[in-house]
Parts: sequence; C-alpha cells; structure tokens
Amino acid sequence: MTIEERVAELERKNRRLTWMLTVAGGTVALLVVLAVASGMAPAGDAPLEIVTAREFRLVDAQGRLRAKLVTDKEGSGLVLADEKGQARASLAVKEEGPWLVLIDEKGKPAVTICDGNGGGGILEVFNPLGNSVVNVQANKENHGMVAVCDHNGEPKRALVGE
Repeated sequence: MTIEERVAELERKNRRLTWMLTVAGGTVALLVVLAVASGMAPAGDAPLEIVTAREFRLVDAQGRLRAKLVTDKEGSGLVLADEKGQARASLAVKEEGPWLVLIDEKGKPAVTICDGNGGGGILEVFNPLGNSVVNVQANKENHGMVAVCDHNGEPKRALVGE
C-alpha cells in the first residue's frame, strides 16, 4: 500500500468518524431538548411553568425572524414572516377590536378581516396596487353589504340587504 493510498484511507475514515460524531452529538442535543421541552428534565432543572415577557421572537436556522408575539400600548399581536423575514400575516387585538391581515410579497395588505368596532364583521380584499376592491360587511342597520370598487379603489357597485 502506497503512502497516497494510506492517506486516502485515513481521510475516508476521518470523514466517516466526523460524520458519526456529528450525528451522535446532534442526537444527544435533540434528546436533551426534547427532555426539557416535555418536562422530563431532572427535578433540579424543572421547566418553567410560566414564561412572562412583552415579546417573543422565533427565528429560523439562518437567524431570520419568522414569527413574533408582542404586546404594547396598542394591543397584542402575532406576526408571521416568510423565508425572507418579511411579514406576511398578522393577527392583532387592539382597542378597536381584533384584526387579521394577510400581506402580499410587496408588504401591502391583500386581505383584512376585522370585527368592525362593534358594527359587525368586515372582510376587505385589496388589489396589488394596495387599493380596496371588495368590501363585505354588516352595516350599522345590521344588513349585509357587498361593495365592489375599480382598480383605484373607487366604489362602483354595492349590494345591500334590506
């Protein structure tokens, strides 16, 4: 066996050993995380029953923000982000009531749903320009209403239940 063959064999064994140690280390780390998360940690390291904070951030393996749970003077909310870290959905409860907003790739609202500040639910659909083009809601007289707008958001047709 030549020196080159011996070096090649040692390199193969080294790669195999490194891979096996990485898998073993990852498995041990995963088992520790699962034990802590499921409450099976040793008695001295019991998991917290309550976590109190004003904000929680969830990041992916690359460190990009993927979700945020916050509370501030305006209310509380959950923001979900795409793989680029851009907000794509938001669920919030504010003084005027609950809101759900679905956001397009350009950061503009695509769909909003809210409770209408006590006046009944509202569903609003936006075009890619960010203009409201469809609005469905219960009006102040408790009748259903559907409004359709042009691409500039100007009302064109409405249907109101009487």
